Amino acid sequence: MNKQTIESEILKLKEIKKLIPDALNKTLINAQIDVLEDEMTAEQIDNWFDGADISSYAWAAYEWMNENTEEKPSDDWAALIK
Repeated sequence: MNKQTIESEILKLKEIKKLIPDALNKTLINAQIDVLEDEMTAEQIDNWFDGADISSYAWAAYEWMNENTEEKPSDDWAALIK
């Protein structure tokens, strides 16, 4: 994934985070942002994130960043901001 596309997704996630009142969801979005900003490796994700919910969102960002899926991390949040 090219850097511009990743940066655009980070900005989108940050905007979504402003619209979501729930603290847990903000934590999950932060996990996705961290993965993308730091361009984390699989090993870093395993070491950094605890808990099934948070790690699944971190992994979703990782999979998109590494072009293993077309589903953007921000797609996870679309239903909550409509």
